[in-house]
Amino acid sequence: MQLSAKQIGYYVSASQPSDQPSKEAVDPACPICGEPWTEEDVRSHSLCPTDRSFCVFYRTHHTCAMNNEAAIPVLDAQALELGRKVTAS
Repeated sequence: MQLSAKQIGYYVSASQPSDQPSKEAVDPACPICGEPWTEEDVRSHSLCPTDRSFCVFYRTHHTCAMNNEAAIPVLDAQALELGRKVTAS
C-alpha cells in the first residue's frame, strides 16, 4: 500500500475554509484496497504536524480503515512525507 501525491490534499493556512484546500486530493482510489471510495464509505484522515505550517489529508474507505487499523500509521507517515515534499516546493 502506497500513497501517491494525487491521493493527498493539503492546506497551507489555518485561515483557509475547510471546503477550500490549497490542493484537493484528486485520486479517489483507496490506498488500502485500490478501489475508488464513495461518499457512503469514506473516511478522511487529517494530519497537522507541529513542526510545519500545513495540514495534509487523505481518504480511505471507512470499512478498509476499520478492518486494517495497522495500515493507518503507515499511511499517515507517507502522507506527512508527501505533504512536506509538496509544500516545500
